Amino acid sequence: MKIFISADMEGISGVTHRDQIVPGTGEYDRGRKLLTRDVNAAIKGALEAGVDEILVNDSHGSMRNILIEELHPAARLITGFPKPLLMMEGIDESFAGAVFIGYHAMAGAYGTLSHTISGATFASVRINDKAYGETGLNAAVAGHFGIPLIAVSGDDCLKGEVLRDFPEAVYSEVKKAHGTMAVNCLSPAAAEELIAGNVAKAVSNISDYRPFVIEGPLQVDLVLKSNAIADAVTLIPGVRRVSPAEVAYQAADIVDAMRTITAMMCASCILAMDLYK
Repeated sequence: MKIFISADMEGISGVTHRDQIVPGTGEYDRGRKLLTRDVNAAIKGALEAGVDEILVNDSHGSMRNILIEELHPAARLITGFPKPLLMMEGIDESFAGAVFIGYHAMAGAYGTLSHTISGATFASVRINDKAYGETGLNAAVAGHFGIPLIAVSGDDCLKGEVLRDFPEAVYSEVKKAHGTMAVNCLSPAAAEELIAGNVAKAVSNISDYRPFVIEGPLQVDLVLKSNAIADAVTLIPGVRRVSPAEVAYQAADIVDAMRTITAMMCASCILAMDLYK
């Protein structure tokens, strides 16, 4: 049995501030260790439940955060950016289930460091007139390949989002948000025990899960963080401007939608380089 793990950072146990998730800041190295520990806990739980192959996709920022020298040797790691499917790169029909570790609430929602895909780019992402965060979008990508979401870890605010769309998924609440950058945390050891036990439980009951599928064609609407970003992304064929900072396009399916969103994020990154310095 194969399991796919997508690992973000904002929802990792012990992570509360951007200094723990941004390279070059004072606590980033500590954040990487906490991330790797939670990922290893998920791997441990999967192995205990009989999984024999695990692929981990580093899914945060530069996507070079997990310390491979400390990663459990039973897993392989996809690392680096850009990747066509971003947080779900490597997923295909051969997996039995998907696990999301260290996830967070969507843009505009209350929760630890909440955003959707890129906090500097997107104010909201809607598909067929429903707002989704990274959990929903990435679960739909897994569902496109027939893979169900079986387990998630993060804060109490993401838990509400998960229960809305994936009530059967086993949730590991590793912290409670007291603001955007203030949390009430489990200890790392307690969080690891919780994650390992819940992933093992989910894998043991994997036949009970069904893929989350958003049938195409899809209407995708995005509110961007600035008019300048809208200027850039409307250069992408098929993307039309709805208002100064809002764009829309039609996608054949969720994979097509996410590839275009990835291109938009890359265009936004180029703007952030400030080419006219």
